[in-house]
Amino acid sequence: LTPEQVLRWRNQFLGGEDEDPTVKRSRIHTVNTLIRNSRGLMAKKYLSFLSDRMRLPDPLPFAGIQLLKPPSMRYQSKINAHEILRKAGKELKSKEPEQFKALLLALVCGLRRGEIDNLLWQAFDFGRKVLRVQNSQYHELKSEDSAGEIDLSDEMNAYFKAQARRAKGAFVIESDHAPKKSESGTRYYRSNLVFKKL
Repeated sequence: LTPEQVLRWRNQFLGGEDEDPTVKRSRIHTVNTLIRNSRGLMAKKYLSFLSDRMRLPDPLPFAGIQLLKPPSMRYQSKINAHEILRKAGKELKSKEPEQFKALLLALVCGLRRGEIDNLLWQAFDFGRKVLRVQNSQYHELKSEDSAGEIDLSDEMNAYFKAQARRAKGAFVIESDHAPKKSESGTRYYRSNLVFKKL
């Protein structure tokens, strides 16, 4: 296995220039991931251990192989968030408060479903008007980059503060189902019915 063979494989895998841009983006991502992981097998910190057990090629198979610049992954919204919130305020705010809370946490705060499902009231600091996104005994964040604080507008802060006073339990989204880890490997949401209706 030589760098030339790796380059040949990469170019064949990427296909022609006339490909669908979505397919091309996916292939670039796959190629970069495979090369990055494969190169990691022969990283400098492992070379002394590997050379004791096997004869390594010179140059190494991934030497000089550059990762391709991935196309922009910036999300382009095709929804009118203000209109959705306006309608939700009329339809859900008083009749379906759990759905309305879930919508605000997703659309305004940018939380993922698992983060919303396991969000505890203690994550709110109403005095500072912030929502702390952090690991808890019920949920581990997808990545360390997900942790942080989200500033709340006066309106959002007042709404959730009022909801916290009425809360019957520790979770922001109330549900009859207890939190638990899924044994089947599929995701389990204690508030799944709320999400489905929303």
